Amino acid sequence: MDLLQNNTFILNKYLVNKKRIGKGSFSQIYKCKNIETNKTYALKEILIEKNKNKKQIKREFDIMRRLNHKNIVKIHDVIIDTNLNNIYFIMDYYKLGDLSQFLNHKPLKEKFTRKYIKQLANGLEY
Repeated sequence: MDLLQNNTFILNKYLVNKKRIGKGSFSQIYKCKNIETNKTYALKEILIEKNKNKKQIKREFDIMRRLNHKNIVKIHDVIIDTNLNNIYFIMDYYKLGDLSQFLNHKPLKEKFTRKYIKQLANGLEY
């Protein structure tokens, strides 16, 4: 991991913006760009605590790497940093974020409900 400026760093072939765009139970999500292709991705940084969540991380990775559906976020790359004890998933980036960020604490308008429920159902069915 190389530091570039105060707000970015390089991780393998990715330029990562340190401003967090999301978070999960064991993870932080950042926006990054592939230096070679200039394509934007989301980087999910997962801190591996000693034997606490390794099984969950392995299970998530094993499931997600096999999935290939337009309504499911795709993992494109995985980076393991044994020095910092982190795993990084390079995933699809969505400008509007996840559904809760997209809705921004507002109710979903009825005319859009069918569209989004159908997408959720298609992803779940797959």
